Amino acid sequence: MKSGGIRNVQKSTPTPVLEVENLEVTYFTRLGPVKAVRDVSFEIWPGDAMGLVGESGCGKSTLAFAIMNHVARNAAVTGGRILFRGDDMVQKSGRQLDRIRGNQIAMVYQDPMAALNPRRTVGEAIARPLQLFGTVPGTEIQNVVVRLLEAVRLGEGYLDRLPRQLSGGEKQRVALARAFAGRPTLALCDEPLSSLDVSVQAAVINPLLEFQQRFETTMLFISHDLSVVYQFCDSVAVMYLGRICEVGSTEALFAPPYHPYTEALLSAVPVPDPSVERTDIRLAGAVPSALDPPSGCRFHTRCPRKLGPVCERESPPWRQVTKEHRICCHIDTEALRAVKPVFERKEP
Repeated sequence: MKSGGIRNVQKSTPTPVLEVENLEVTYFTRLGPVKAVRDVSFEIWPGDAMGLVGESGCGKSTLAFAIMNHVARNAAVTGGRILFRGDDMVQKSGRQLDRIRGNQIAMVYQDPMAALNPRRTVGEAIARPLQLFGTVPGTEIQNVVVRLLEAVRLGEGYLDRLPRQLSGGEKQRVALARAFAGRPTLALCDEPLSSLDVSVQAAVINPLLEFQQRFETTMLFISHDLSVVYQFCDSVAVMYLGRICEVGSTEALFAPPYHPYTEALLSAVPVPDPSVERTDIRLAGAVPSALDPPSGCRFHTRCPRKLGPVCERESPPWRQVTKEHRICCHIDTEALRAVKPVFERKEP
């Protein structure tokens, strides 16, 4: 059974752009194999943006690199399928992958320097995918590069600058322009805002949203900031210790019922409105090691709503809340629905 998949009802295409089915990614270490991603399934439909949230180290970035078929040397996809427009990425040859990466699937990295060659100017970096994939005629490349720079609020004056001459926010905007230069079908954004000051995050997310809407790009947006995900994404998948524990439309995830882990993540979202009261939930203990994960429900060692031995012994079932919302938990849906909302407006 798939763990999720939200379809925007306004879309008419009957096939998802990305289907991840029972995916398993394993790291082979000196201490033994570590399953960083285990039994993960979801779908993203054309033009939609799905948020992937969870604590650091839960496997979000590993999942993104697996979709690109670009995992670390000591890692491998050891189970499941990754279907991009119906084709299994795991089975693609190196030459086929080179054609897909950057042209049909683009990656926006957490560290923009991972995408920028320190020896290439900004203009050369953005022009490179246009030259490689023939997106526009050669005579138009310069004009397109300038338009892309203007779209990310930089402009022609940045063409001859090197990455070391840019601030962190400027580097990330150049990386965005480069990623979307080839007008990719799918964009994988790996926490593109986490290394930036709050003051410059808007300068990155606004052009990112504009690119996504203008080119109708399907997107997987990885973040630990649920407030950004709420503004940006059509649907959200919540990941804990390598597994998805909840998936649904963005609106559904911000109101009960929600998985106890989702509830804890929501309680950490800052609310600037003094008329809104927020439930404060603090999880006990540290995140368990993926080398030796807990039996049963992986969240039971920190869960404030643990039922008892059943959570320790048995893997939780998937519960269908609505057609667009699923929760993987031993607690029944009605009990979860009765939980006090994390956000409540105070009575005047």
